[in-house]
Amino acid sequence: PVPPDLVDVFRREDQLPGVAREAVASGARTLWLQEGLVSEEAGQIARGAGLSVVMDRCLKVDYRNLAPEVPQTGDAPAER
Repeated sequence: PVPPDLVDVFRREDQLPGVAREAVASGARTLWLQEGLVSEEAGQIARGAGLSVVMDRCLKVDYRNLAPEVPQTGDAPAER
């Protein structure tokens, strides 16, 4: 199996350290905790294994801000 580039997490905060361990075991490169989620313990676990860590950020919002010209799933294509 191919390891994931990113593990995008929508879980309760008490579950985040375990999810971080699973992300490390999967060979993922990044642990992304969605908006409202912060866990220093999960961050330490992931960073300690060499993963990049993002906390309290919405992947969809950040993607749109970084690549606004790319049509989003379910969105109408931009007019030219």
